[in-house]
Amino acid sequence: MKKITSLILVLALITSVFAGCKTKKETPEVAAPPETALAYAPQYISVPSNLTWIRDLRVVGDKAYFLAITDVSDSFAPYSMNLDGTEIAALTGFNPPEEGRYVHAMRVDNDLNNYCLDANFGVTVTDAGGRELFALRFDGTRWANGLLQRGDGIYALINESSVAADTKLISIDPDARSWGTTTSVPKQYFAAESDGEYDFWYGDLTGIYGYTIETKRSIELMKWSEADIAAASVSSFAVLRDGGILCALNVNNTAQLVLLTLQQPADTSGKTELTLASMGNLPAGIAEQVAKFNRESAEYKIVTTEYPSMFSLSGTNTEALDAFNLMLISGNIPDIILTNTRIPQGIYTSKGVFEDLYPYLDADENLGGRAALVPSVLSALETDGKLYQLVYDFDVWTVASPRSAVGDRTSWTVDEALELAKSFPDGTPIIANGTADQQLEYIMIFGASDFIAWQTGECRFDSEDFIKQLEFANSFPHGEPVAPSIEAIMNGTYIQPQQLAADGKAVAATALLMNFDTHRAFLDDFGMEITYVGYPTAHGSGTAFSNLSAGISMSASSAHKDGAWAFIRTLLSYDFQMAQFGGMLVSLPTNVAALDEYARRAMEDENLKMTQEEIDTVRNLIAVTEKWERDDFKILAIISEEAAPYFAGQKTAAEAAKLIQSRASLYVNEQK
Repeated sequence: MKKITSLILVLALITSVFAGCKTKKETPEVAAPPETALAYAPQYISVPSNLTWIRDLRVVGDKAYFLAITDVSDSFAPYSMNLDGTEIAALTGFNPPEEGRYVHAMRVDNDLNNYCLDANFGVTVTDAGGRELFALRFDGTRWANGLLQRGDGIYALINESSVAADTKLISIDPDARSWGTTTSVPKQYFAAESDGEYDFWYGDLTGIYGYTIETKRSIELMKWSEADIAAASVSSFAVLRDGGILCALNVNNTAQLVLLTLQQPADTSGKTELTLASMGNLPAGIAEQVAKFNRESAEYKIVTTEYPSMFSLSGTNTEALDAFNLMLISGNIPDIILTNTRIPQGIYTSKGVFEDLYPYLDADENLGGRAALVPSVLSALETDGKLYQLVYDFDVWTVASPRSAVGDRTSWTVDEALELAKSFPDGTPIIANGTADQQLEYIMIFGASDFIAWQTGECRFDSEDFIKQLEFANSFPHGEPVAPSIEAIMNGTYIQPQQLAADGKAVAATALLMNFDTHRAFLDDFGMEITYVGYPTAHGSGTAFSNLSAGISMSASSAHKDGAWAFIRTLLSYDFQMAQFGGMLVSLPTNVAALDEYARRAMEDENLKMTQEEIDTVRNLIAVTEKWERDDFKILAIISEEAAPYFAGQKTAAEAAKLIQSRASLYVNEQK
């Protein structure tokens, strides 16, 4: 279990690098829905609390059938239920999947043969008695996201890549025991049978559509936002004969069912509309909270806008940032802004785009004011004593080393790191698997505030401190960092940076503490006591808070600041943050009470059984961390361009620093 945890952490870090890849997006022709005075209204159906995940929902007659995971099982099993939520029962005669596989979807044909889909492996067909008839496997380039029953046949929905045109509907031929005919269909997240005028229904992150294969046209049925449902929470749906829609939702490890019926729309004329813009896709937790807020608030309704992902394989997506900047320049500034660590936060702050949130936080007695949130996180987010951004979760980005090598220190300078390296064999890297260009990024992540003062426009890139950082970066190998392959990780040939440091083949390794569990994983990887010493800097701590989800800010020009705060505060509450956390790959909550509870659970967990000393190590690291990860990609681009001749031996570090200072100062002051 411990090794699996470590591998998953590595996979998570790799995924975070490539999560923002831009892909070609093709969409079918979508016609507007028929005009109607009615709107879909949600009615939530009570389901047993032990059901933690529902998927593959379908309706036959007056019964709903679905696959579900319970709180005592990690495998999907089939259930039936009346449409009003009563008489939920597990179906008998189901053969659990073999180890390493799980049931993604099930269908029964007219001969009572059962088709069981594993999204990664293929389809297994058994007869009514559970005897396997045949199995169709995927070739490694395909995966499936569902089964559909059309007429007498069963079809699989197959994805061959991330491109919409590579989504196929493939029939399964039970006589030939092979894949049958193939039809290209729209890219979708889930699909459902249709016994009406469409070949099938499908859903995406906007709404539900009916699709006709012959005309290749889609007709919009409804938008999720109109029913105050977070699309990211929907796992499957079924369209009923009377026009209603039964949806399965999975919200914070809790299964929900909601019945949407056409009714006279509720009068929302008295609600004030708030706008929320997200830099990148709206995180699932916030999307659900927006939907919940809209359902419950009598005063406000939030309308969201998503800007394209800020990242691509080649770096930051400047088109997305330009689009966001154009919005700001036009004066069409949203009331609430979801930010991320890679935007030029200093620019927006210096221009007065964001509101100081401290007065709202201090006045919120029900929340608990500043005392409700982790003090060091608040301090790290401050700019000149003001708070222009809040977060509901955080990670700690640092550098770890065997305690026997560095002692109990919580920081070290570049000089101290270089001196310590002399006690290791020649050529031993200070940071495992590090490259020169990578260190330039770390300089900004862990020390941007040492060299840029956005409020005054002052830069210090020609200082001795920065020159020393350049020289330190140049001591690393040149070239792009090579990410480990999934194959190498899974077959055990990949050596983790922590292991290299433990074996004395590196002085230290970067470490992203995503939660208390991560500390235990690092202890296992090192196999010895460790110290979180931080990245070597000119002075001060080289440890920084990071945030892999989103920060949240309020527009200084908003006409509805009380309404904006009414939503922002919900993200800081104990209830919201506890609902977000609890799994292995999550971050740390900023609510103090939630952090305390999270620590308690880590100590009581039968698998972890973390000690008070281990918990204290993480909490002490949180307490002494003073910085927030800031990384203006344009400043980093200047540094990288001007450092390249130095790395190539064509300039000295001082000459490179002088050019960086000139260009960076010009850029920073242009933004004022």
